[in-house]
Amino acid sequence: MKHYDSLKKIFENLSQLHYCQRILTWDEAVLMPEGAGIYRAKTMGYLNQLIQRQTATKKIRTLIEFAKSENLSNWDSANLKWMERKYREASCIPLKLNTQWVETSLSAFQAWRKYREQNNWKDFLPYLEKSFNLILEIARRKSETLQLSPYGALIDHFSPGLTEQKIDDFFKSLKITIPDLRKQIIEKQSQNN
Repeated sequence: MKHYDSLKKIFENLSQLHYCQRILTWDEAVLMPEGAGIYRAKTMGYLNQLIQRQTATKKIRTLIEFAKSENLSNWDSANLKWMERKYREASCIPLKLNTQWVETSLSAFQAWRKYREQNNWKDFLPYLEKSFNLILEIARRKSETLQLSPYGALIDHFSPGLTEQKIDDFFKSLKITIPDLRKQIIEKQSQNN
C-alpha cells in the first residue's frame, strides 16, 4: 500500500490548501473591505492554480496506476477513485482557463452584490456573460474527459452520481403531480374562506 499511502499524504496536503481557499472565500463574502476584491480574486486564482498544479502531476497519475494493484479496503478503493477523479478534473482543464474562471467568478460575485443593491442588471451583464462563457468551455473540456454531456459534467462536479436522466425523471414526475396538487390546494383554500 505504499503508493496509496503516498497519495493519501499528497491529498492531505492538498486538503489544507482547499481549507485556505474556503477561509478566503468566507472572508471575501463576510469581512473583506470594499475595494480589495481585485486583489482577492488574484489571490484566489493563484491559490487555485497552485492546487491544480499539484493535483495534475505525472507523479500522481503514476501513483494512482500503481495503487490500483494494491490490496485496498473498500474504503480505500473508494478514496482512490475519488483521488483519480480529482486528478482527471485537474488535468483536463488548462491552468490558464481554470485561473481565469476563478478570478472571473469571484469578480462577478462581487459585482453582483454591488449591482443587485442598485437593481442595475445592465452593468452586471458583462460579468455574467464572461462567467457563462468560461463555464461553458470548462464543461466542454470536462465532458470530453468524463464521457458525459457538458451539462452532465457540471452536474457530476457538484453531485457525483446524479445524472441528467435522474433530474429529467424527477421533473417529469413533478409535471404530472403538480397540476393535481395545485387543484387540491385551491379547493382546500376555497373551503376555508
